[in-house]
Amino acid sequence: AQQALRSKVIAATLYPAIVSVIAIAIVVFLVTYVVPQVASVIVNSKRTLPFLTIAMLAISDFLKTWGWLLALVLVAAGVTLSAALKRSESFRESFDATWLRLPLVGRLARGYNAARFAGTLAMLARAGVPILKALQAAAETLSNRSMRMDAMDALVQVREGAPLASA
Repeated sequence: AQQALRSKVIAATLYPAIVSVIAIAIVVFLVTYVVPQVASVIVNSKRTLPFLTIAMLAISDFLKTWGWLLALVLVAAGVTLSAALKRSESFRESFDATWLRLPLVGRLARGYNAARFAGTLAMLARAGVPILKALQAAAETLSNRSMRMDAMDALVQVREGAPLASA
């Protein structure tokens, strides 16, 4: 069931991700190659240009001049973020908490992790596993460290006598 859920989430996000990458590539192509060719005609018309046209020309000029540096900075930021996530557990937890607050992606991540947690907890409880061990095992299935810490906090509250629903 967890594998089926994971497959559904990947399938649901794969198409929009591919479309987004292609759209970004098309926009970069247009801004770096087409806009400069049209810009010479627009500038030679000797008319006052609207603000959006001036902004588009400036963005085009910036990407033609500094696009390679921008791409390099983005790749370096990605590599640095990946290394920081692997090295520091506290940074990973705060990153995961921030990830959960993002508008669309956070909602998907919360739903995926909650379904995984609830499914595992229900399966273990149905099998007769004591609730504390079931909570701990279900918490360990969470990929989001922030939600995992919340589940472990709930485990501590249940261990201290609080009802499962309130914990």
